[in-house]
Amino acid sequence: MTGGTRKALYRAHSWLGLNLGLLAFVLCLSGTIAVFGPELTWLTDPAYRVDPPPATERKALSWQKIHDSVRQAYPDVEIRRIAAPRGDHWAARVLIHHGASGLRVVLVDPYSGRVQGQRSTFNAQSFFRLFHKQFYIVPSIHGLHGILIVGPLGLVLLISAVTGLLSIKRWWRALVRLRVDQGRGVLWSDLHRFAGTWSLVVAVVLSVTGIWYLAEWGLHKAEVLTEDAKPARLSAAAIKSLPPSPKVLDLDQAQALAWRAYPALDTTLVTLPRRIGASLIFQGQAEAWLVRARANQVHLNPYTGDVLALRRATDLDAFDRWVETADPLHFGTWGGLVTRIVWLMTGLLLSGGILAGLYGMWLRRRDNDRVRARPWAALAAILPTVAVIVAATQGTLAFGLAQQHRAQIASETLAPVPDLTPGFILLIVLFTGLALAPAGFWTLLRLRS
Repeated sequence: MTGGTRKALYRAHSWLGLNLGLLAFVLCLSGTIAVFGPELTWLTDPAYRVDPPPATERKALSWQKIHDSVRQAYPDVEIRRIAAPRGDHWAARVLIHHGASGLRVVLVDPYSGRVQGQRSTFNAQSFFRLFHKQFYIVPSIHGLHGILIVGPLGLVLLISAVTGLLSIKRWWRALVRLRVDQGRGVLWSDLHRFAGTWSLVVAVVLSVTGIWYLAEWGLHKAEVLTEDAKPARLSAAAIKSLPPSPKVLDLDQAQALAWRAYPALDTTLVTLPRRIGASLIFQGQAEAWLVRARANQVHLNPYTGDVLALRRATDLDAFDRWVETADPLHFGTWGGLVTRIVWLMTGLLLSGGILAGLYGMWLRRRDNDRVRARPWAALAAILPTVAVIVAATQGTLAFGLAQQHRAQIASETLAPVPDLTPGFILLIVLFTGLALAPAGFWTLLRLRS
């Protein structure tokens, strides 16, 4: 590759960094934190935590026991889904619906069956997921879906990674080279290249899957994508033959029937029928690697246990398999804790590398007397980031906090517990500060040059 081509690629890389780098930093930071969103919820809310009994005294998870505990505590609610605990120290999560309270999550100790409280669906995990996916910009509030901003940023990250790599002569040296004796500008630029090359493979994966989310949204809008097809239903004849008040099978008995139909299924979610004719659905992981849990499903007749439908990830065609693979790839959940830690470290490298590149560029230009005070340029560089943060804050308040302000479901046995714990509020404040601080620092640099 000629020197002129490399210079052109470097200019393209620099232009994207100068104009969209801060926004990309916010996106990378939120995604990095979202990788461990469930753990942040667990840490900031004691209702999600349980003390397990000794291993020798533990029994197999009983879906029916969890169901009965919620029904006893809240007899008037509609129980929609039961999610298995994420680990030994985690509560089971039961999604319920009740009138003005809307959707709520009930936390249940899976060992004792004790109900530990109820929460809105707005928690640390949902906050960072929604922020990263669409900056909390939702059509019902802003008239615009945030994926239209986040998706193109995935393309920006991909182009930046490719142009940055190709603009470096003998790029592999950047994996180990940190020149500490040639000035701060050179050192920070080396740090930028170091972070970029070490995180390159994962960055490309994140970029491609991020672009896919935009395409997926468009396919859904065009009603082309059908992976959310309606679940299997009972036939009209089967519904007609039911007694006036049919009784749903014991969930543990139904689980045994689901295992008989699909022995490899490790159930993580049970979806209960919401109306007559709907199926009882068990879903989870099985033989297929690198897919969402919903890729494997058993649909049962909730009254007789007959299998209505069976979905195996191993039977999906290439496109449908990709649809179920994008999420585990994007958030690093496909290999358990190890890959999640790798994704976390890569996200930190990407986030820090973006800031290192901006600062290194400014230092080198300052040392070369090429930096001039350009207030309008500084404002133009930070305005997209500030605008997105403001929109995200508004969206969070309107879309997220509104849920927790709904009245809690009355119960004679449970005292009301606030949805937003101090730890969660502090987490949001700290994240907002981390997201905005580089924009403020960059503005000061540009204005004081």
